[in-house]
Amino acid sequence: MFRVLKHARIPLFSNRKSNHIFTIWQRIVLVTIRQYEGKSYRMFVDWLFEAYYLRSFLRLSRIPHFTTLQKFTGRINNALLEKIISTFIVISGTKHIFVGIDSTGFRMTSASQYYTDRTGLRRKYAKLLSIGADVLQQIICTIKIRRAPTRHDNIDFKPIITRIAEIRGYSKVLYNQQNKDETIMSVIKRLFGEHLMSRLTRTQNRELSFRCITYNMHRLTNLTILMMIST
Repeated sequence: MFRVLKHARIPLFSNRKSNHIFTIWQRIVLVTIRQYEGKSYRMFVDWLFEAYYLRSFLRLSRIPHFTTLQKFTGRINNALLEKIISTFIVISGTKHIFVGIDSTGFRMTSASQYYTDRTGLRRKYAKLLSIGADVLQQIICTIKIRRAPTRHDNIDFKPIITRIAEIRGYSKVLYNQQNKDETIMSVIKRLFGEHLMSRLTRTQNRELSFRCITYNMHRLTNLTILMMIST
């Protein structure tokens, strides 16, 4: 993850007058791991007390308060998160992006399908996540987040294609092969769930962005392990 942040040229501190207790890198990694662990901010900070090797690796001078990570998630710039996401495909070493696009909804409640069917409640989707991903590496290149769909999600496809073209270009021949994107969406929901824990719109958007970063880190790690085994 540090390699990604370094390549994306993410600064260690937002400004010179910050308290310099925790770096931006440390907080990004912690919030990313929180997504992977699927814990609330309070539970994650409690978990950090037991995670000695992680604290040692990150060189944490002390364990942050849960509100430190919570406020950081809501405050971090969305453009910075998108830059981090797009950096994964750059450092993966691929020369051409074979793009696929897909969308999926995320719910505000963790209620099961059985419960909603029994109670007659509708499965309310609060956010729609659209991704543009490389179908060969299965790495997310760029994303678009908006409120629950009120119209067809094709409106998100044009800006996604435009942003991917700015990264490395794409192949129109493989444009319609979106089955790998459906696999990516399935993995994200299986690993991190399909409901959002945040209540505010801004933090919901950041939560989905961090889930995509966490997925990319998970995928890039697996690709690295497979390469090491094969060689």
